[in-house]
Amino acid sequence: MQSSFFVLSLLLLSLSLVFPPQHLAEVTRKTGIVDSTYLYRNYLFAKDKNRNNVSDTLELSLSNTKKSFIDILLATTRRTLRRVEAILKKLKASKIEVFPHINMIHTVIRRTKLIQALNILAHKVWIEENIRVFPTANKAVFSLPSLFPYDHINIGYNGSRALTVGIIDTGICVNNPWLADKVVYFNDVTGELRAPGDWIGHGTMIASIIAARRISLETPQILVHWGKIGLSEQYPISILVRETQKIGFRVDTRNPDGIVLLRIIHENMSAYEVRCDAFPFWYNITLSKGYIKVYIRAENASTDFPYILHILFSKSKAYWGGIAPNVKLAVWKVFREAEFETDVAKILRAIDDLLGVYKQLNLTILNLSISTDKESALLNVAIDQLVQRGILVVAAAGNDYMKYGAEKQNQIKSPGSAKYAITVAALNEMHGIAIYSSRGGIYGEYLEYIKPDISAFGGGLIYGSWIMAVDSDDSDFIFNDAFGNDFFLGVGTSFASAYVSGILALIVSKIFETKGWNWSLEQALHIKAILLGSAFETALIGTHETSFRGIQRPPPPLSHGEKDYDEGFGEIFPLETFRIATQQGITMDTEIEINLNSSYPVFGLVLRSDGLIRISVKMSRVDVADLVIYDLASTDGSPLRYWSTSSSNSKIFLSSGNMLVVIKLYRSGEVHVELTVRILAGRESIVAITIGMATIVWILVAYSLYLIAKRIVRLIKRR
Repeated sequence: MQSSFFVLSLLLLSLSLVFPPQHLAEVTRKTGIVDSTYLYRNYLFAKDKNRNNVSDTLELSLSNTKKSFIDILLATTRRTLRRVEAILKKLKASKIEVFPHINMIHTVIRRTKLIQALNILAHKVWIEENIRVFPTANKAVFSLPSLFPYDHINIGYNGSRALTVGIIDTGICVNNPWLADKVVYFNDVTGELRAPGDWIGHGTMIASIIAARRISLETPQILVHWGKIGLSEQYPISILVRETQKIGFRVDTRNPDGIVLLRIIHENMSAYEVRCDAFPFWYNITLSKGYIKVYIRAENASTDFPYILHILFSKSKAYWGGIAPNVKLAVWKVFREAEFETDVAKILRAIDDLLGVYKQLNLTILNLSISTDKESALLNVAIDQLVQRGILVVAAAGNDYMKYGAEKQNQIKSPGSAKYAITVAALNEMHGIAIYSSRGGIYGEYLEYIKPDISAFGGGLIYGSWIMAVDSDDSDFIFNDAFGNDFFLGVGTSFASAYVSGILALIVSKIFETKGWNWSLEQALHIKAILLGSAFETALIGTHETSFRGIQRPPPPLSHGEKDYDEGFGEIFPLETFRIATQQGITMDTEIEINLNSSYPVFGLVLRSDGLIRISVKMSRVDVADLVIYDLASTDGSPLRYWSTSSSNSKIFLSSGNMLVVIKLYRSGEVHVELTVRILAGRESIVAITIGMATIVWILVAYSLYLIAKRIVRLIKRR
């Protein structure tokens, strides 16, 4: 009976070799032009209820607004791009920008003309409004992380000098030793600057996390924080003092009412409060080792006003280092000076320019630590087109959980909601979900998928330390930069995204140097699938931020190797992800023993075989770790869970090509694992057996039909 079942299973499973799953067709599809039909079918976020290819939000805006001119974006095919441009010129649209690499147009048109022209344009293009875009960093709270905070990765590799990482952000300041000579391409699409610069600082921080040189200066460390106080309530600034030393606090402000209160509380419960009434105000104090919290607030303020706080250490050295210090940077500045808001058109302009130079620069990764306030189908499709060309795009999930709460899903907006993007949620230092990190959900209409994809350290609002990164020396908000070579510290999915971009820079660098990069969607989604599949779940491991100022958030669910709406597949474990992605997959019988614990929570390998496989696992403890088998081919790069077990078990299955076999710790403790991979039969043998069995079955069926027909003839003759 068992042998019969085995033969039947072999016959049925082997049919997949002849008739592969339909989703593989899209994975192997090469880059092409995305038309408005694809936009409509896959990105129905704009809720185009009347099916006219015009965003419902734009139509609502047209009926409600009193504006004379409307700022819009259009997408069409390469064949009709110039025809649509000609139509816009006839309608006397102004500021027409054509983005030929992504087949999109940005223009400003008179409202009455647009209403009249919708019937003409709607069937040739997709139309939506040009919406707002913001950086995804919350710069309200920070503390001091350890020296070279990415040393724990232990990869022992600094990346390729031939590889470039792209950043679309607020710009980059190179007037410091960490980022000097790192930029090989700079384009300010706002038209403000010709040379690299950053008047806000967000882009400089992102760049330094990804690729800053590892340098320790002899000068004391200086931290800077700025923002607004007054009517708005500020979070406490949390800092770790590593040894007893004198610390200086410098406060400057544009306070119309005159008084700022500075309060410092040490973990030993000693407290100091100072009234700042003449600016810049200096306060020096000797503090012992331990955590301190700094509160800054206004006294009797009638409005919000900007302030800046510098914290100067006397003993701590100025040190820093990025994750992939050898790689180069290409930066597109899309924010104007001291403005924390831009628009989708500027992002599309940067993407279009990028597509003109990416192969020349060997640009294989793009970091987008930005988010829109509404969905943009055009921005999402532009992201998809980048990945179709073999560029890995890393996008921030956003920091909107405290805005929407637990009841609302799909808080992640563009570009994090793009199908092919690697969308990153934020964790605190204690492996727990950060309470501000936006919750995702099910996206897409034509082919559904889940966001976010993965999680990484972005700083918590309650627990753990915070991200420290190089500050821009060009400007501090609306204040002149007072100190060079200083550091800004903050929290946000922006920094979690930069962390993942840095890890990907190491992975792609190694592949680029050893195998080469073929600029294909298939290769990009393969790397994405390994990155996601090798993450581990934090549900029962992390200290999650579940409550803050009346906002409640349940911990991420334990999904045993599948994706959830909070942390995606879980937290990235860079060391093992790098090893899996850069080593050759196994093609023969393998036996492995390994101990998993909190220091090394993941082990995996890529199985490259089209044959019949038996996977056997023995675990010293049950319900501590999952063995998960993933199919690495999917429509969006998320690995498809084929089978999982949390105890000693075995599975016979037919591999579909590249499978990821990974063991993930999901509960604190240690587990000894013995993993055995046996290749029972190769593809050729299975196909031969299948053809032979099919032939035998066909002969038997034909012979049976012959006997039946012969009997019928005899019966007819007797009558």
